[in-house]
Amino acid sequence: MGAYGIALTTMAGYATSSTSSSFQIKYPTYCGYNFKIAPIPTNSLTTIYYEVEKENENLGLNIYDKTKKIKVKEVFANKTHLKGTYSLTLETTNLATGVNLIELSTPTGPVSQTLQIIK
Repeated sequence: MGAYGIALTTMAGYATSSTSSSFQIKYPTYCGYNFKIAPIPTNSLTTIYYEVEKENENLGLNIYDKTKKIKVKEVFANKTHLKGTYSLTLETTNLATGVNLIELSTPTGPVSQTLQIIK
């Protein structure tokens, strides 16, 4: 894990299994990308889930303050992803209490969700 407690893992088969409904992604699709943050609110750890539907997609992930004027953390930028479902665990203890925006930068435009941090 890095300075912000970030670990990126691939959940092989999670999104592609059609034999069991327990493997279906049950979160909203934005601009062709499944993207979810859980739990919300959080006080220590949160997990960001996202699905890449095309091979070799260049994505970025940033955390902003609620006004999106201040970038709090660049998690990764222009990182090439293979098709599949990913999860990223983020330690939030070093982020300010309140609302932050988590933005996934995609080739079709940014996708963002709010993350409420409580202490």
